[in-house]
Amino acid sequence: FTNAGFTTIVWGTISTFLDSAVGSTQGAVLSRNAATWVATTLSPGAMVLINTLSPNGVASIADITSFTTAYNDYEITFDNVSCQTAGTFQLQVATTGTSWIAASYVAVAVDFQNGVNSVTSSTAIIPLSVFNVGTVGNSGYAGWLRIANPAGTGFRKMMSGLSSYATTAGTASIAIGRVSAYWDGGNNAITGLNFKMSTGNISTGTIRIYGIV
Repeated sequence: FTNAGFTTIVWGTISTFLDSAVGSTQGAVLSRNAATWVATTLSPGAMVLINTLSPNGVASIADITSFTTAYNDYEITFDNVSCQTAGTFQLQVATTGTSWIAASYVAVAVDFQNGVNSVTSSTAIIPLSVFNVGTVGNSGYAGWLRIANPAGTGFRKMMSGLSSYATTAGTASIAIGRVSAYWDGGNNAITGLNFKMSTGNISTGTIRIYGIV
């Protein structure tokens, strides 16, 4: 009898208990009152953390497990994502596995930096930044991106987001950006997202994926 075996037995018992108390309700929270355990369903609009990505010196980082019919909409947050070589932050989607699509995007990003307004569009990627993200160690790319019903098959999957980031001009230079996009290759469900820089590796940062109740 091992610790691993004991853990499996205990967790199996707890899991069975939780299933009997909560059932299959996604996003339910179990709390204790004076008499019993009570399942409380989260209010519409609440965000449930599904996955956390922590890139560290990698060319790209992806999520192919989070986007299901469990939630209608999803939000991705970016916390100090920085690059080893100055480049723009980019996104590609997949409709199966890790077959990242490099065509048919309708995507535009509008960023403002130190009095300069710049617009970029692309059919090969979704541009999450217009300017190069700086490589200084105490700053990075931060913001959010929301995806409407990626698991649906009736419409294109609209995406919109907002960001701020230090640029290659250094810590004294900051850009604010807005992106709107969708993949125009069909109404297929989007099952994966792949984040990368235009050149070099993602050196560090945290990317969190939330389901919206």
